[in-house]
Amino acid sequence: MIKFYNPALADTAIDRSSENKEGLEKHRELIQDGRIIPIMKIQGEKNAKKVLVVEPHSDDGIYSAGGLLSKLFSEGSMIISVCVFSKHETLEIVRKREAERIYKDIFGGNVIFLNFLDGFFRTGNGIADSYMADYVAVKQALSECIKREEPDIVLGPLAIGGHIDHKLVHS
Repeated sequence: MIKFYNPALADTAIDRSSENKEGLEKHRELIQDGRIIPIMKIQGEKNAKKVLVVEPHSDDGIYSAGGLLSKLFSEGSMIISVCVFSKHETLEIVRKREAERIYKDIFGGNVIFLNFLDGFFRTGNGIADSYMADYVAVKQALSECIKREEPDIVLGPLAIGGHIDHKLVHS
């Protein structure tokens, strides 16, 4: 069984605003069902060998769970990133090099680029209308990646900050 971790479950990272109350309740339900594991339990799981970090952008995994990733790596886990929105008109090469430096050179793992176009470049009147089409495509690509990689743990992102890419991947 794949066990999911969400950084919001760490007490210091929980968004306690009234607008996020429904999200917190959902997280608590998922913990009780055993579908999400709080950070404290993952840190104690020394047998986790393959960790898949789902990132909307190439820096999101390190920003949100860098300490946890370092700890898991130090315990012998293989760290693999799946960067969903890596297509970018001006920064694509730089972002991909940075991700490869972290996940390949430092963690000795891998980074998988799904090459969806970054939200800042998906423009036009129909961007809101394309949300479901983008969601379906991202969901399918991530599902295929998870099946192919067969990770022990999947680190999933939050939809913090209102960025459309974060919302899509979180969904």
